[in-house]
Amino acid sequence: MSSPRQQHWENVYSTRQADEVSWFQDDPTLSLDLIARSGISANAPIIDIGGGASVLIDRLLDAGHSALTVLDISHVGLTVAQKRLGDHAGRVTWIAQDVTAWHPPQDAFALWHDRAVFHFLVEAADRAAYVRVCFGVQV
Repeated sequence: MSSPRQQHWENVYSTRQADEVSWFQDDPTLSLDLIARSGISANAPIIDIGGGASVLIDRLLDAGHSALTVLDISHVGLTVAQKRLGDHAGRVTWIAQDVTAWHPPQDAFALWHDRAVFHFLVEAADRAAYVRVCFGVQV
């Protein structure tokens, strides 16, 4: 059974094109620059939280990154990205889950990218759950 939050995001991606949402970036230059400046290697594991239909994953693949994971609460959003990537979608691990309830493998990612999810968590309990997932600490 899906949560109201999941239903909301499924509706967003079912009723709007990826480039019709306010957070869409045709060219995620800032994120790409920050990832490059981190100094991680192209085979270091990266996770994009709330990646949904974002083109960041496309650009990371183009840049030679090979250990990529996208987590999004919306199956529909992930499907948009997978269809766009075609055969290249198999080079990415896709996780359809609410990040606030997720249990990531310990030390699985060298870089955690989140451009907007935390911003959308307006309840203190959801932000605390996010911090627990991201950093493994209770707040």
